[in-house]
Amino acid sequence: TPCPSCRAAAFCSLPPPPHTPCPSCRAAAFCSPACSAASHPRLLCAALSSGLAAAPEAHQEPLLFLLSAYSLQEPSLSAILSLSSAPQGPSPSQQQDAASLHAAVASVAPPHMLPAGFSPDLTAALLSKDRTNSFSILEPYRPDVPLELRKARCCAVYPRASLLNHDCLPNACHFDYADRPGPGNTDIVVRALHGITEGKEVCISYFAANWRYADRQCRLLEDYGFRCECDRCQIESKWKF
Repeated sequence: TPCPSCRAAAFCSLPPPPHTPCPSCRAAAFCSPACSAASHPRLLCAALSSGLAAAPEAHQEPLLFLLSAYSLQEPSLSAILSLSSAPQGPSPSQQQDAASLHAAVASVAPPHMLPAGFSPDLTAALLSKDRTNSFSILEPYRPDVPLELRKARCCAVYPRASLLNHDCLPNACHFDYADRPGPGNTDIVVRALHGITEGKEVCISYFAANWRYADRQCRLLEDYGFRCECDRCQIESKWKF
């Protein structure tokens, strides 16, 4: 999902330099030609020209994701679809949202720019992959803002990093460098927290590792559709307060 400050995801440094509007749609502005080329595919540009900005605010981010995903060439689109989804499947409200978003994409996207497999089922599948596999790119760290109040400036799905599973005692963690200027600042970097035995799975935590057992289980069940049974959770589940 593009960064709301400049629609250029992490290609732009903060504070952003003066932005230049896209000459075609005039609805998006970028800090450089490289930023525009990386974050503004023709399908998205055409949709913005057709009134995408008039969509309800709650639909803006998922529509931007869908249009960006439908702009991908193979094998990138298949790589997203190969990621896991929540085991319980979409809820009735999520199914309704998917149908509404599919209709919105069809109303603003030129048919000849959409892939051959464009369908309600594919739209629902992409939204499901996004819900369970995207990383939040947080606002820059500020010492006067508590860590729990930092907001996500955008979200991103990564072909490899999104394959990482969760553990409440992770042996690795991930970093993003969105505010570093230059190429590569959209990358996710995964680093080991300690020595990892050969053959052992590399896992990260999907949230702050200092959360309480009940809070961790609630978040995982609501957002990812599973209960964690890692070593830490098996021990803490037996604690009595």
